[in-house]
Amino acid sequence: IVAECEDLAEGGVTEITLIAQDTSRYGCDLGDGHYLLPELLERVSAIDKLHWVRVLYCYPDSTEDRLLDAIQRLPKVAPYLDLPLQHIDDDLLKRMNRRGSAEWIKSRIAECRKRGILLRTTMIVGFPGETEAQFQTLLDFVKEARFERLGAFTYSAEEGTAAAKMPNQVDEEVKNERLDQLMMLQQGISMEVNEARIGTECE
Repeated sequence: IVAECEDLAEGGVTEITLIAQDTSRYGCDLGDGHYLLPELLERVSAIDKLHWVRVLYCYPDSTEDRLLDAIQRLPKVAPYLDLPLQHIDDDLLKRMNRRGSAEWIKSRIAECRKRGILLRTTMIVGFPGETEAQFQTLLDFVKEARFERLGAFTYSAEEGTAAAKMPNQVDEEVKNERLDQLMMLQQGISMEVNEARIGTECE
């Protein structure tokens, strides 16, 4: 990976994005099983001709403080993370086969905020069995977390998946209403976040 980044930099590339399905778990199949993304960021950001290094798709269960410290410490690494969360309700997270709990997710967000790391996430509404109360929990969480960027989509049954066979499938109209509510909420948050930057300069 480092050699490829060096070749790209020699060819005039100035920005590198390290991206995988689950980038934060990089290295868990090498050596002693530790995650090695912080070390990789260190080496890639040391390449002279690179200006920016970004990292996308870090799942909360493997987003350790060591990684967040590296993002904060290394000047070429953009202070920005995409944490694909999908939901915040513990019961739904389990049924979605997501690793980590609501408590741990909130701790990751707090640690990112301490280090000045901006956040993007993606949510799913209308997963089978999602109740009105669970959806409200999601809305409350988004209000509290104030993500700089948030995308969302409605659950869509895929043939052959466990979720497609689950009981209590949510009606399409309800899914779309929930999506509209969530995105209207996020639109207001994004507007406030952007307005707060008026008069500032950034690269």
